[in-house]
Amino acid sequence: MLIFEKRLPQLNATDLVNVWVYAQAYPDEIQTAIEQQEEEYSNFR
Repeated sequence: MLIFEKRLPQLNATDLVNVWVYAQAYPDEIQTAIEQQEEEYSNFR
């Protein structure tokens, strides 16, 4: 059993491939989302 199957059993191999394709196609969008979430999180500390 793969690690992702234990932690996220609802995901399958196709989902993971799609995530990687999306991440490669939109790295700036993902980075912006991460930065926004980090900023929002820091406001709750």
